[in-house]
Amino acid sequence: MSCLLACKHLTEMGLDPTVFEFSNSVGGVWSQTIESTKLQTPKSLYQFSDFEWPDSVGAPLPWVLETLAITPMQTPTTRMMETPIPIAFLFIAIIV
Repeated sequence: MSCLLACKHLTEMGLDPTVFEFSNSVGGVWSQTIESTKLQTPKSLYQFSDFEWPDSVGAPLPWVLETLAITPMQTPTTRMMETPIPIAFLFIAIIV
């Protein structure tokens, strides 16, 4: 999620970042977590300033799938390749 947040701030600064991700999914460690995992931080402290939790998430500590559902990549304003190109080593790069 930290990489997505960095891209959000770079975009707000007028830059056009490109992210190379190890896998073909977004969400960092959240995308590789078992479904029984919950946030350890209240959802009110774990949301983007311009993208709040949907009303359907009522619990103060949401499940991993609910957490992944609110990533900026799920919003219509974020551009993402329909077929991501995974790279062959564990490294995330942001190119500006």
